[in-house]
Amino acid sequence: MGNPAKSAKLQLVEGNPAKKNIETLKKRVANEEKLHGNTDKIRAPKWLDSDGKRAFTFLKKHLLEVELVTNLDVFTLALYCDAMSEYMKYTYKMKADDYISVENRTKTIFNDDGDIVSSEVVSYDVPHAFAGKLDKVAVRIRQFSADLGLSPAARAKLAIKMTEAEIGEEDDY
Repeated sequence: MGNPAKSAKLQLVEGNPAKKNIETLKKRVANEEKLHGNTDKIRAPKWLDSDGKRAFTFLKKHLLEVELVTNLDVFTLALYCDAMSEYMKYTYKMKADDYISVENRTKTIFNDDGDIVSSEVVSYDVPHAFAGKLDKVAVRIRQFSADLGLSPAARAKLAIKMTEAEIGEEDDY
């Protein structure tokens, strides 16, 4: 599996470490600018539940402030918010159940001839049924948050890129 595509602008700022054709990179920069997209149609989809819509509204406001979201990102943002809503539901249910489930099993004791000597129902504490689902949703959340620049690490990478771009602009003079 190869490395994810790196922005042409970033490659130019970094001094073209991949030794690609400069003219090709400049054309890619122009094309990437065209792909940035508008921000006039960023609305929560109707299929999001109320928790998802609240998350969408909150994130939309903050992502627009830092220009990290466009119309093209609506569905990725919606999927992130849907996963957050699902995570919250699983968490509330698990907390209400004290993070465990009780399973009743029949314990049967046999003699040497195979006859039942005694039988009783025994209760066992087992991990909550939603624990596995919660883990899977958490993985989706982490993936979407990285795609949208929501994690501290993703924002740090963006800040580094922005700083490098500014330094690159200053070096041209």
